[in-house]
Parts: sequence; C-alpha cells; structure tokens
Amino acid sequence: MPIKAKKVDRVKLRALTVYRDGHLYRASGGPGWRQGQRLGWQRRDRYWQASFDGKTYYLHQLVWAWHNDCDADILNHINEDKSDNRIENLEPISNRDNVLYSMQPRELPVNVQERCGRFRCSWNQDGKTRNTSTWDTIEEALEERDQLKKRGPGPLLMSLKDHFLP
Repeated sequence: MPIKAKKVDRVKLRALTVYRDGHLYRASGGPGWRQGQRLGWQRRDRYWQASFDGKTYYLHQLVWAWHNDCDADILNHINEDKSDNRIENLEPISNRDNVLYSMQPRELPVNVQERCGRFRCSWNQDGKTRNTSTWDTIEEALEERDQLKKRGPGPLLMSLKDHFLP
C-alpha cells in the first residue's frame, strides 16, 4: 500500500512562500529566519526536504501543492534528477507505474579505460558500479551493451514485479 502524502494548507503555503526555479523561499521574515531564505535541505539521496507548518515534507510535494489545487500522492521527476523540483519536471504517477518505472533498465554507458585504450560496459546496481569484461573495439563493447539491455533488469527485479504487480 503506498504511503499517502501529507495534506498541505495551500493557502498558507502560497501566503508564506514564493516559488522560483524549483525552490520555495520565505516571503517575509520572522523569528529564526529571514525574507528570501530558501526552504529545505538536501538529503544524501539527493531529495530535498523542507519543514512547513510544523511538518516535514519532500520539497517536490510542496512545489506541486504550491502550483496545483489537486493532491498527488506520488510524483515523478521526469528528468530523473531528484534534486530538480521545477514544476515542469514533476508529474503525478500511480504507485504501480512508479514501481514499473523504477524497474525499467537504464541506458548502460560504454566507458573507455584510458590507461589502456580498451572499452567496457558499466552500470549501477544496488549502489555499486558493475563492469563487464574489457574489449579491444568499441563495436564489441556496444554489442555487449545491447545484449545486457535485452536481458532486462535481472531475475531478482523481475520476480518482485511478478509477485507484487497484477
């Protein structure tokens, strides 16, 4: 079951903040903060959070609430940059679509090992960089990359998808 986003008092949010380039700023000063001060802090996972009205929110949820009168429990960052909270980069998404989207295989870049002029495929998995063998030509490395793309996200993620999604 998806976690429901906290309800935001939109009238109060718009009265106390100003939106500019993906961030919210204090519209006026007060105890402990000054006018124009940016709301929030960036977490290690690159998401921004902000305290507002005694609660902590993801900043992208506040930006969405500032611009829209409808709630969105889950928002997708279209360009996949978690720190980019511009309204044009946010779209509401269902929990099912969000899980499916996260399981999509990503482009696997081919990196050149400059010290020996060889090629390899590398990608991130579970927060670690994984590599294939090295190749003499870029054509061989591209062929390996295409084979990896065809295999999909891997057996573990496929089994999770089969068990939890209709």
